[in-house]
Amino acid sequence: MAPSARKDRFLVIGILKAPEGLSKKEFDTRVEALVDRIVAVPVAHQNVHKVELMFQNPSMDEHLKKFDLPASPAMVTIIVETESKDHLLASINDTEIRELFAPADGLGFHRTASFSAEVSTLVDSNSPPTQHTHRAAGFFKLPPQISMAQWKQQTAALVDELSALPALHKYWTKFQVWWQNTEFHPHSESLGLPPPEPIVILYGESETVEHMADFSKDPGILKVVLNANNDFGLNIEAHCGSVDVVTKVNKL
Repeated sequence: MAPSARKDRFLVIGILKAPEGLSKKEFDTRVEALVDRIVAVPVAHQNVHKVELMFQNPSMDEHLKKFDLPASPAMVTIIVETESKDHLLASINDTEIRELFAPADGLGFHRTASFSAEVSTLVDSNSPPTQHTHRAAGFFKLPPQISMAQWKQQTAALVDELSALPALHKYWTKFQVWWQNTEFHPHSESLGLPPPEPIVILYGESETVEHMADFSKDPGILKVVLNANNDFGLNIEAHCGSVDVVTKVNKL
């Protein structure tokens, strides 16, 4: 089945890595508190459709070793969806929200990778998440030894291979690719953020952690990932792992 892509919403992703000297627990707590303050501002409440936080957890780290994929560092990923780019800009250009960003430097805000993205869905069972739903995300940056054009071609081919795997459809209830685009780049720079590095994110949900573990044992996925590691260095600038997702706003 060909992946489906949706472009009827504007999606922005922010990746914050914990600064040195700050524990993961404290970092997670402080980032979540900052987001709580931001979404409580009236202009954000009016313009934002969905806000989710992804927190790393180690439950799949052992299973990733066979793929030679590094585990994720202490980080929080913020996912924001709005009806359009203009709706998002109305929020981030608001004076009250801008003032909340200032004290966030202690969280490494000035080093945040922030970018817009389009979502391609490879699997969607339309099953609502339960308390047992397990989630994972992989972050794959442009390896230094190949060109941007080569990387885009290779990652597109990898996604096609993944989509064709029976195990992907057997063990995952949702599996998506978040393709970075450049629509938000000028606006992230206006916030004092560095230009984001080229990246593609894989995100998935399974019914249980056991389903995800069974998927990791499938010889088909092992072959695809190890070949990608050898062919174009998929794992060189990558980190992957299980995530806990906390929804702060959901009007969808």
